[in-house]
Amino acid sequence: MAYKYEGVATDLKHRMTWKEWSVGEQLPGVHELAAHYDVSPSVVKDAQEVLRMEGLIETRRGSGSFVVAIPEAGDMTLGMHRQLEAIRDDLAAAREAVVRAERRLSALTDLA
Repeated sequence: MAYKYEGVATDLKHRMTWKEWSVGEQLPGVHELAAHYDVSPSVVKDAQEVLRMEGLIETRRGSGSFVVAIPEAGDMTLGMHRQLEAIRDDLAAAREAVVRAERRLSALTDLA
């Protein structure tokens, strides 16, 4: 399951990659970004934390968040990694369900 903050972080990273903001430039405020993405400010703060952990932004208390590095176009975000892990988990669960269904079907055909 993907979280909202992961989608926001991914989009912000894409916007940085496409040079919407340059190194040293301030990102829009939390409330402005929350309105843009139609999410709560806490979701934006979580997304910014992902970008901080990736070394892409820094937040200065009372001043806002600033770009400190531009990501490479091919970089995967933490959100993308989590989405891939969730897909892998879903596939594993689906495989297990198919195996169980095949066993039940086999048991039923053996009874007939």
